[in-house]
Amino acid sequence: MMKFKPASPEFQFHILRHFRHCTEEYLQDLAIKANKDLSEIKNQMEIKGSYFHPAFTGNPASLYDFVISEIRKRKLHPKQQDNSLHFRLIFSESEYPHGIGSDGLCALSDLSDDEKQNIYWSDRAGTRVMMVQSKMHPSRQLHLLCNKTKEGYEPLTIFPGTYAPPLPNPKYLEGENLQNAKDFWNQHVFIVE
Repeated sequence: MMKFKPASPEFQFHILRHFRHCTEEYLQDLAIKANKDLSEIKNQMEIKGSYFHPAFTGNPASLYDFVISEIRKRKLHPKQQDNSLHFRLIFSESEYPHGIGSDGLCALSDLSDDEKQNIYWSDRAGTRVMMVQSKMHPSRQLHLLCNKTKEGYEPLTIFPGTYAPPLPNPKYLEGENLQNAKDFWNQHVFIVE
């Protein structure tokens, strides 16, 4: 059986950006475990991008446990993608007619002419990215990216919607991985509702 490392407080804090609602009890507990102020925790939930619907999952810890359970049940194996291992899960329309989340990413080629005229630049984790005011689309897929360690798969991030490589920041990427990320992000925008 595949072994997964537990969802660390740092990992939970990182993926909190893909949530709009969590219980106050969970947020306070995470603030203590991640050694963050409650305001930092709540600010993380304000970051624009794809997010999970509350009907699908309540918080990062329960989401991670559910995804591991689904990976094992479906007997999925990761594929190498960029610098990490990638698990992709797709959920049925009959089970989730409104999707599991909202996709906050769009290809430039899918934007209307009016939307293209309203693109603006914003800083995201030290990298300039394109943003546009538009409506997000429901998504029935999610992605779990991991590193393989001696202790098992270590989660890096998890998000709903379109797969996206890391932001093209030379502090974290180099060579072909950096170029691939630049190519992708030059052709995609974050959607802001």
